[in-house]
Amino acid sequence: MNASEYLWNFGDPLSGSQNTSTLENPSHEFTAPGTYVVSLTADFPCMQEDIFSDTLAILETGLSEVFWNRQIMVFPNPARDYITIMSDRNYNEFRIIDELGKIQISGQISMQNGSTFISTATLAAGIYFLHLSGSEGRYSQKILIR
Repeated sequence: MNASEYLWNFGDPLSGSQNTSTLENPSHEFTAPGTYVVSLTADFPCMQEDIFSDTLAILETGLSEVFWNRQIMVFPNPARDYITIMSDRNYNEFRIIDELGKIQISGQISMQNGSTFISTATLAAGIYFLHLSGSEGRYSQKILIR
């Protein structure tokens, strides 16, 4: 049985209005590598709606250069009061975005000795997206705050 209405959410708030679609078989170009939770809400005639979701790991987007020999670690995840970022890349800006695409925390960071801390103490429990950027590229990851 075919659904009468479709609502896709690609879990990619930085894509703006392109983050959702009402098409039956849409396509989406993700804004950055990372882990995304994609969901479909489908309304069926004479039945209630069904929600389907899956997690996708996007390794590369567009024509951006990929650094296969570089590492990054974000921990703890789930976190409470802070997250630690360890990387050999020089990131200098961060944003933590909620599931609705609203920036909750943003600022400058310094990757001294390959690591830095970001306070998450002001965030309510939930799922967020950490976005890092710097002279050597960008990185995105889903984080869970308890």
